[in-house]
Amino acid sequence: MEVTFLTHNTYFLKKMKGLSFGRWLFFAVWITEYLYKQYGEKLRPVFLEEEDLDLGEVLAFLWDAVEKANASGNSLSLNAPLALDEEQMGDYLEGLGNDEIYNDLDQTETQDMGQAVLISAFYNSLTFIRDREIRLVAAAAFFPMDIIDCILTNDLGLPPKERTMEHPMYQAELAIQDKMIDYLQSGKEVGEAQKDLFRTV
Repeated sequence: MEVTFLTHNTYFLKKMKGLSFGRWLFFAVWITEYLYKQYGEKLRPVFLEEEDLDLGEVLAFLWDAVEKANASGNSLSLNAPLALDEEQMGDYLEGLGNDEIYNDLDQTETQDMGQAVLISAFYNSLTFIRDREIRLVAAAAFFPMDIIDCILTNDLGLPPKERTMEHPMYQAELAIQDKMIDYLQSGKEVGEAQKDLFRTV
């Protein structure tokens, strides 16, 4: 069967099935960490100037949430409450929702696309904590692939028939995510100490 974005989304949701809230959250923040290492340096000062929002602080908040969610021996169900500063989280979401910053990014440029998906990764992770909708994590799984698509389309100029999910750049990302999901399903420890697992930047 041909692998498409739609079939992969179904595969992702099936493979992640049965995981605790903490492990779903870890996956989303693991993606955010990876994107932050690549694109946070340029984006962070923009949010500091425009919103007085430190993205490094938001990332630390997310890792703290991961640690708390997984401190119960991974028994936290998808709907279990999590003791976090909800007012602080709301402030973060409000700051990240600055449309001017997002709209100023040219998403035909790889660096700008990377910054755009980083904003989305932060937003999705925080919103997942609040709303517990797994579609937000499934969307986060595609953020690195949005960047790959930008590279293949605009940097390399490949035609559509050469930009399928079979392309080696997509396959490399999918393989890394598969390794992480297998790790999550294994029941091994997850937390900030594993933030770079299977990743090199």
